[in-house]
Amino acid sequence: MNSNSLLLSMVMLLILVAAGPSAAAPAQRPDDQQHFAAEVALVRDAARGHRMILLGEKHATAEIPLLVAALVKELSADEPVVLAIEIPRDGQAAVSDYLASDGSEIARAALRAWDGWQVPNDQHDGRRSEDLFDLLERLRELAAADRDVSVLLFDTVPGSTRDHHERDRAMADFLRERFNQNAMARFIVLAGNVHAMLRKPRYAPPEMQEPMGAFLSDLKPYAINITAKSGQFWACIEGGCDALNESMHRDSGPAPVGDPYHFHLVLPQFTVARVLGRK
Repeated sequence: MNSNSLLLSMVMLLILVAAGPSAAAPAQRPDDQQHFAAEVALVRDAARGHRMILLGEKHATAEIPLLVAALVKELSADEPVVLAIEIPRDGQAAVSDYLASDGSEIARAALRAWDGWQVPNDQHDGRRSEDLFDLLERLRELAAADRDVSVLLFDTVPGSTRDHHERDRAMADFLRERFNQNAMARFIVLAGNVHAMLRKPRYAPPEMQEPMGAFLSDLKPYAINITAKSGQFWACIEGGCDALNESMHRDSGPAPVGDPYHFHLVLPQFTVARVLGRK
């Protein structure tokens, strides 16, 4: 099993979701950032005083990119914002060029031309989606409106680390370097929910790596786990990729003592994103 599949297997064990297709009709896809005004206010208030916010996500939902876009819009009204995304960093030039562009068809084609958007079918873990492209477009619009916003790709380049243990440390080292270089900016870090943990939880399997968030503890990040009461997200586990069910029986609020996160943000619904290359 490659490191991506192993990591996703651990994610599924840790969050104890029920896998399999849903019999219910898919919910209507959200298309308005105002849907998330209450959640944005919760995050803004909970993370007040922290310059780095770790957002632990289930990959490939329609809702989380909209939530993140709304959060960047809210925070960038008062301060510079860097949105760090768990995508290999060799795509940085393509993303930065798009944010500085006019958003034309030619600019969008150039963004999509980066070969890192395409991965083998058994690795379509959901991080690459049309919904992510929509998020980048929303940030481009904010930048065009003179908001001080930028995107930082922080994942390692495939093959550059030996395993998932080394990968989490390398991602943390890269984020720390850029964080220290941008002393005035608020960093919003969007990563898989295991990476965003502040510590390895006591219920973790022995093979789980020390999470990225643990290596950033000196920067005092605020860690938020994003889940939903119902719906589906897209993920790869045991060599296959599919829509998996989400069911969280709790409300948003501070995490209990000893939890690997500071806060749990529970959305009403997850809807599977439009995953690139999805068959």
